[in-house]
Amino acid sequence: MTRYINGWCEKGKVMGVSESRKLAFEATASMLLGCDFSQAQMNSMMGCMQVMVENFFTLPIDLPGLGFHRVSQVKPTTHKYLNIVNKLSSKHPSLLNLQK
Repeated sequence: MTRYINGWCEKGKVMGVSESRKLAFEATASMLLGCDFSQAQMNSMMGCMQVMVENFFTLPIDLPGLGFHRVSQVKPTTHKYLNIVNKLSSKHPSLLNLQK
């Protein structure tokens, strides 16, 4: 959180809604997933999540330009990050407070 606030102070002017959204997403991802991702990975996950949320209620028709098609395009990326978290949690259950 300190990193974000310091970055905002350095920039001077920031877009409050988008910056707050980034902060909330990163905090939620790190708390729920228990992992620290790079900034590039975090931006990628945030983009995927935004596409999925924007197209949550859509017709299940897979045609280019429709929401279902956009979600199907980001689905492999989302699965990639979830697999990373799954592998980490199986090797180190204490990261997510899991007990085997």
